[in-house]
Amino acid sequence: MSKRSWTGIPENMPRRLLPPIPELAFLIRFVVERLGIPSSPKRDFIINYLRHVSVNRRLPARRLLFNDMLFRIKTGPVLRSPLAIYVTDKELVKRHIAKVVGDEYNIPTLAILTTEDEIDAYEFPQSCVIKPTHASGEYIPRMSGEPLDIKRIKGWLKLDYYAQSFEPNYRTLVPKVIVEPWVFNKVETTELKIMCVGGKVRSINAIADRFTNYAVTCLDGDWNETPYKSVYPAVYRKFEKPKHLDEIISVAERLAKDFYFTRIDLYYDGTTIKCGEITNCSAGGMDDYSPRSGEVTHSRMLFCDVTLEEGDKFFGDD
Repeated sequence: MSKRSWTGIPENMPRRLLPPIPELAFLIRFVVERLGIPSSPKRDFIINYLRHVSVNRRLPARRLLFNDMLFRIKTGPVLRSPLAIYVTDKELVKRHIAKVVGDEYNIPTLAILTTEDEIDAYEFPQSCVIKPTHASGEYIPRMSGEPLDIKRIKGWLKLDYYAQSFEPNYRTLVPKVIVEPWVFNKVETTELKIMCVGGKVRSINAIADRFTNYAVTCLDGDWNETPYKSVYPAVYRKFEKPKHLDEIISVAERLAKDFYFTRIDLYYDGTTIKCGEITNCSAGGMDDYSPRSGEVTHSRMLFCDVTLEEGDKFFGDD
């Protein structure tokens, strides 16, 4: 494929595929996933292609449109790099964070549990967060000594998240359970999901009250609100510009310098900054926007100065 086949950032959103094409793609994907075909880049490409069609309701193209770009990340060489795999592990990423910006930006680790016997023997703190190190979106927030679903926690040791996401950075991760304290010893705190391209902060999602009155506001890198919103069920909140925004940007950019695209997930309490995760493929390439044209606006924020040559190098087309 020619390096000059990029179409760049589109002026408008592509037309959605008409029914029954997305529905048919979903059914075909369902069948392919259950055929038991051995793992391979070709199999993952087919499944991710069908998933993109069924969820985003368009064919993925070689353009700098956000979800199309993430499709290329999932199906190209990027997520198979040793560093991408290393920082995907919720235990190992802390070593990377300590090396790059300092251990003071890490959330402490209370325990790493690798067997069912260790889970049975461990006395979980009355207040903590429990999650698998090798998956995304799975966690148990324990606020004040609530009974724990030990069967669920043990089940994480058998969880193959790669078989759900088809993101190759999860394929070789060792199953473990990590136990952490609440960040800043608070149940609710401000989360900052910071997207970086070329080592520069381009957009920020500020999140609050995740467990009570979930609020999300989309911002650019200078803390200006964007004309689009997240479609996830959430309320609007006006977030004050952090007093330590310069430090927040510096931490995010230093952690992002070894990646062409990444999302740095930080926590902030008005004084202290902590890093939660480094996310290689935000929302698995299935982010949604309100209005729908917000994906074009977001893509312009992210990729406004990306050249064709840079895109080719990033996507492994050299």
